[in-house]
Amino acid sequence: MIIKLLIAIISGIGLGISLFFGIYLLRLKKVQNTILGILLIALTLRITKSVFYNYIELPVFIKNLGLAANLAVGPLLYIYGRSLFIKTKPQLRSVLFHFIPCSIYAIFCNVIPNDINSAFWKLSYSFILVHSFSYVIASLFISQKQQITVNKKVKEWYILLVSALCLVWIVYALIFMNLIPVYSAGVVAFSILMFIILFLAFDRKGIFDNTYKEKYLNSNITIEDGEIHLNRIRKLIEENDLYLDPNLKLASLSPRLNLSPKDISMIINKHADKNFSSFINEYRIKKAKEFLSTSHPDTKILAIALDSGFNSLSSFNVAFKSFTKSTPSEYRLKNITRIVS
Repeated sequence: MIIKLLIAIISGIGLGISLFFGIYLLRLKKVQNTILGILLIALTLRITKSVFYNYIELPVFIKNLGLAANLAVGPLLYIYGRSLFIKTKPQLRSVLFHFIPCSIYAIFCNVIPNDINSAFWKLSYSFILVHSFSYVIASLFISQKQQITVNKKVKEWYILLVSALCLVWIVYALIFMNLIPVYSAGVVAFSILMFIILFLAFDRKGIFDNTYKEKYLNSNITIEDGEIHLNRIRKLIEENDLYLDPNLKLASLSPRLNLSPKDISMIINKHADKNFSSFINEYRIKKAKEFLSTSHPDTKILAIALDSGFNSLSSFNVAFKSFTKSTPSEYRLKNITRIVS
């Protein structure tokens, strides 16, 4: 009795998280959030059926509506991935095609047999499991074959979401094969994973409030083009020693590269894994290290800072310490000692 009560509490919390998170995403009125919100609500309906099935005998149409919701989760997961990683919008006809199995179960929920001892049910449930895992594979594939540059937290979030749903379906598959004798294990697994998903969602809330989208997704630059453009940026800066200009800005590079300042920033963030300031300062610190190693010991640190492209001694000291873990004076002393010895 106590175990059943604990399962009921855990499953209730998990369902509550899933439902309210789904409703919250729908209220944000963004395409990606809407798709994910519908996915979570469909998943909630599917798991709710399992909760009640564990305690009472359900009508056939309720059981089949639960399976219809399950058949909607996989396509929604895939379409959510497309909205994150693919720049071209799919046609409505191709989207609706994914929901044919779900629609069949929803429309004919009163007449489709749902006796767990029948051959038809075993065959149909096997199809549902294959259907679910097929969309897991398709979703992982689309995350690896992305056509647009996205923040790595967005990609990590999606892969974790896919993995969580895959684990839930694995538990249900093991229950179906009688390898897990307790039916409520699926509900418990779902609830635990919902706690994890909610935690990860809070850690990556920029995915939902458009912070990451504005910075990385509003661009037609592909992954391959991004690498090419980064090489162009490096070549322009290195061949013209542009980093020596203390007033160098993204806007000053834009016309010479035929790229918008936002795209240049996005390319450097994604492909060099640093912001524009750190990207330029890396060149400046390299030049400063050369000056510190070869210049006369009496040369002022300020003069080296200005000659390296910094506009103040304080900004030079902070950047130098960040890159080398030592001050300019300490670096010069070590290198002069090394040269003398």
